[in-house]
Amino acid sequence: MDISKPVGSEITSVDFGVLSDDEIRKLSAKQITNPIVFDNLGHPINGGLYDLSLGAFLRNVCTTCGLDEKFCPGHMGHIELPVPVYNPMFFNQLYIFLRSACLYCHNFKLNQVEVHKYQCKLHLIQYGLLLECVELDNILASSSKKSPDDEIDEDDEDEEDEYTSGKSVSSKSKKELMERRELFVKNAIEKALNEGRTSHRGIVTASVSEERKAVIHEFYKALLSRPKCHNCGMYSPGFRKDGFTKIFENSLTEKQITNNRVKGLQRPSMIKKSNNKSSSSEVSDLPNIKHKGGSKYVLSTEIRNILRSLFNKEQHVLQKVFHSRPYQHDHVSGDIFFKQSVLVPPTRFRLPSKLGDEIHENAQNELLSNIIKTSVLIRTLNDQISNMYKDKLGGEDKKILFNRLMNAFVTLQNDVNAFIDSTKNQNAPAGKVPNPGIKQALEKKEGLFRKHMMGKRVNYAARSVISPDPNLETNEIGVPPVFATKLTYPEPVTSYNAAELRQAVINGPDTWPGAIQIQNEDGSLVSLVGMTLEQRKALANQLLTPSNGNSVVGKKVYRHIKNNDVVIMNRQPTLHKASMMGHKVRVLPGEKTLRLHYANTGAYNADFDGDEMNMHFPQNENARAEALNLANTDSQYLTPTSGSPLRGLIQDHISAGVWLTSKDTFFTRETYQQLIYGCIRPEDGHTTRNRIITVPPAVYKPEMLWTGKQVITTILLNIKPENVPGVNLISKNKIKSDYWGEGSTENDVIFKNGELLCGILDKSQYGASQFGIIHSLHEVYGPTVAGKALSILGRLFTNYIMMTAFTCGMDDLRLTDEGNKWRKGYLETIC
Repeated sequence: MDISKPVGSEITSVDFGVLSDDEIRKLSAKQITNPIVFDNLGHPINGGLYDLSLGAFLRNVCTTCGLDEKFCPGHMGHIELPVPVYNPMFFNQLYIFLRSACLYCHNFKLNQVEVHKYQCKLHLIQYGLLLECVELDNILASSSKKSPDDEIDEDDEDEEDEYTSGKSVSSKSKKELMERRELFVKNAIEKALNEGRTSHRGIVTASVSEERKAVIHEFYKALLSRPKCHNCGMYSPGFRKDGFTKIFENSLTEKQITNNRVKGLQRPSMIKKSNNKSSSSEVSDLPNIKHKGGSKYVLSTEIRNILRSLFNKEQHVLQKVFHSRPYQHDHVSGDIFFKQSVLVPPTRFRLPSKLGDEIHENAQNELLSNIIKTSVLIRTLNDQISNMYKDKLGGEDKKILFNRLMNAFVTLQNDVNAFIDSTKNQNAPAGKVPNPGIKQALEKKEGLFRKHMMGKRVNYAARSVISPDPNLETNEIGVPPVFATKLTYPEPVTSYNAAELRQAVINGPDTWPGAIQIQNEDGSLVSLVGMTLEQRKALANQLLTPSNGNSVVGKKVYRHIKNNDVVIMNRQPTLHKASMMGHKVRVLPGEKTLRLHYANTGAYNADFDGDEMNMHFPQNENARAEALNLANTDSQYLTPTSGSPLRGLIQDHISAGVWLTSKDTFFTRETYQQLIYGCIRPEDGHTTRNRIITVPPAVYKPEMLWTGKQVITTILLNIKPENVPGVNLISKNKIKSDYWGEGSTENDVIFKNGELLCGILDKSQYGASQFGIIHSLHEVYGPTVAGKALSILGRLFTNYIMMTAFTCGMDDLRLTDEGNKWRKGYLETIC
């Protein structure tokens, strides 16, 4: 391919498939037959897992491509299995098709009219025609007034089959019904193509995929609902599985055997139909393997032949099941459920680990060696049994060899299962962690995709442990200096910010707030790293001076992140929209971790026991505008799913709030003003006016005192928008009035025109609860005021609990004699 002449094409879809045995053999550079890896001198053995045909190893040149370890890409090998084994990833599907197959006519036991219905549905779904798929059920044959499902006799346990009873539909009606369906499908697809609702390549969307899964699930369920074949009328034996290793055939009942005798059909032998001579010779003359309860162990060769015959006869519907695109017409074979060749990864991906002079084998090599050893054992036992048959010998030796061969078949299946998926190996040693299979190497957090291939490190981002900080605003994030001097923003130089950016350039990359580089008009970058103070001053004085007279775009300074910049915070797993929110930056000198307010823990599902969070710094004004106006924390107060609040105060703040708003809490002028000033912080612009507004005291004599409820009233008075009436609210808290004394109404929370008249404020009012005071402020004044209220209340309760102290020790939980006496008396009165 000539990269100087690009091809005008694009990737529109990706399909996954299963390599057939023939494709594996074509990919393979060599067949691996020797379970021994090294000889006595430590050299790789020919035909072993480190054969030089699979890649260069131990300074030896690769015999396939002739390159050394540095340049050889590695080559695949393969292990040829003596008998087919089940693919453990598709074992459940294999089991469904096996139970749904008739062992006499090798069709599905389900009536062909119903099978045709699912075939038409899946064909419509390939084009994304979901509405037409539903309408298909309403199509009836012209001579019938029943639905297709009603045309089939559902009484599977009836001794008479449907073809001898008067309930079955004539072949002419069935053929007519299927023709009407096919005509409907054809017209629906042509109409959709003409209207542009679909394309010849089909439609793949989330809704189409869900409907396809639902139809296939319904099809599988229908297949398993028929114990008797609706095509030939014969009963087939049932099957049962033992894990992912063995399948047993159950015996027929006397009633079913009698029915089959009346029909007179003979069950064809599927063991002798194998195309693989070696595998057929191994099992062709073996006796049936009986198991307890009248069941019989079925060889994988026989099951493969059954599915081959089934897939050949039911090819039309199975193509729709296994192909999601209408242009895919490849033949679907039952061999996809079996493996007779195992692909061996190249040597460079299975290198041994070295510890000093010792070489430790790769874990995957152990699994592959087990497969080779068992394969050699099966071939050896097969040769011995074949010689016994030739010599016409019998007796106990033949029986012992036969049992060993059957056990070797099961062991080989377990070895392949362990190589592909270690959780499906029944021979895994107890109490020992099994070697990971291919599935374990790919899946979960420690797998290949999430650990090594998915993006972890990105530019303009930081990650650290989070710590609590109740003194921050709820929409702020505390950033340590080590991040502040690494994260930068390309800010264009204008006459409005020139002085600030000049100072940033003079400070340089190591002093915050500084800058790390300057971008000229032509896009070239000038790094400030390593420059002297005089050099930085010279560049700072030229920020508004164009490099050439024709430039339209000015220079940019890559300055450090600073206070009030906006960042996107994210805690994984990102389960909902509020898992990523926009925070304003506050650089905290001396800190080492990201600092987060308690109110945001619910949205992020975070705690402070070592949780880490990601911080992303938007790099243009559009992204900053989105983060500030759409993704900001205040706007994420309500969850999108139910409309209930996500953010609120927690733990000690709840206790302090209950204590503060109790009836017997009073403050002097000094304490009242200290609490108000400490939580509102007017110098940070948290009030809507230029001064703090206070309220008159509740008690004048013998000294002026303010209640805790008046502190809450003062806060609401200062944060509500100007020239707007105060909030009115009637609500309930979580504490019953009985706990506050007889006749108390502290259970009722009443706000009138922004003044707290009655009630204790607890979690129901400023926690993540519906219909509390914070929720009311959000509804009446908007998210900004609600966010301010959470921040101010958090600081208020923090300062109050620091002034008064609050403890809960073991003495508070200890049962006393006085309490036990009261409890005993109370129980006697109510009993």
